[in-house]
Amino acid sequence: MIHSNLSAATAAESVKHQIAGAHPEIVVSSRSFESQIQDRLVRERIMAMLAGFFGVLATVLATVGLYGVINYVVTRRRNEIGIRIAIGAARGKVVAMVMREALLSLDLIKKALGDNPAAAAEATRRIEAGENPTIEDCMRVVEQEPGK
Repeated sequence: MIHSNLSAATAAESVKHQIAGAHPEIVVSSRSFESQIQDRLVRERIMAMLAGFFGVLATVLATVGLYGVINYVVTRRRNEIGIRIAIGAARGKVVAMVMREALLSLDLIKKALGDNPAAAAEATRRIEAGENPTIEDCMRVVEQEPGK
C-alpha cells in the first residue's frame, strides 16, 4: 500500500519504474483501494440483490393470494351482494363487508398456522364449506380428534 499526494496513475508509474530499475524480474501491478473494496463486496451485492428480488416476489405472491381470497369471498356471496346493492346498501358498506370477511378468513388461517397446522386445515375446510369458524372452534375440533 502506497500513500502519495500524486495522482494514482502517476504514483503507480513511479513505483513501477523504481522497482523495475532495482529488480527487473519483478512484475508490479497496481489497483486503487476503492476498486479492491468493490471487488471484495461483489458477493454481498449479489446477495442483497437476490434478497430484494425474493422480497418483491414474495410481495407479488402475497398480493395474488389476497386477490384470490377476496375473489373467492365475492364469488361465494355474489347473490347476497347483489341483493344488498339492489335494496340500497351503500357501496362502501358492501366493500367493507367483503374486505372484513376476507381479512378475518386470512387472520384465522394465520393464527391457526401459528398454533397448530391441523387447526389451520380445519379452518380452511370450514371456510370452504361456507361456515364462519372461530379459531377456538377449530382448535377444539383438533383437540377432540382421536389419536392426538
